[in-house]
Amino acid sequence: MIGLIDVGYKNSKKLEQLIDEYIDVETIGIYDFKPDHLKDWKGIVISSSQIVVNEQNINPYIEKLQPILTANLPVLGIGTGHHLLGILYGAQPSYQPYFCDYHIISVLEDSPIFDRLSNEIELYSDHASSVSIPPNFKLIASSDKSINEAMEHKEKKIYGVQFLPELSGNFGAIIVENFIHQVDNS
Repeated sequence: MIGLIDVGYKNSKKLEQLIDEYIDVETIGIYDFKPDHLKDWKGIVISSSQIVVNEQNINPYIEKLQPILTANLPVLGIGTGHHLLGILYGAQPSYQPYFCDYHIISVLEDSPIFDRLSNEIELYSDHASSVSIPPNFKLIASSDKSINEAMEHKEKKIYGVQFLPELSGNFGAIIVENFIHQVDNS
């Protein structure tokens, strides 16, 4: 079972349905998330939200996500989840002009989450902030809209994506399926 930590995302049902096509999913609001949930999960997805990490106090979110640091589970942060995951691991948030549309993402390095996809794919984003690449992570995808479109931990199965797979059609579904394969192979 995958744990979906919902950070207050308006499309969390779409994300839940997409994950549920591949594996059972339990959705928990971030303020209801407790370390005990981790013992029942094989992997974690952190949703997006309308939070702008460089403009709001995100400390309560970071505090709630702290147990992920020692969980030793595959993790996928999406949108705001990507930002929070990066900050949890030491990244710095930054302003980015608001963008809401499809755009071309360039895959820079081989990564399991981009298996079966070309080096340029069109994906959907909706954001107004970004994060730097935290220590022990590598940049794996970029675009004209965001330098850090996707990052991967150098040693663990931890990924963050700026774009929204659940709103990106078949390409997004493949990315989620690829993450589920990482969970199944853990």
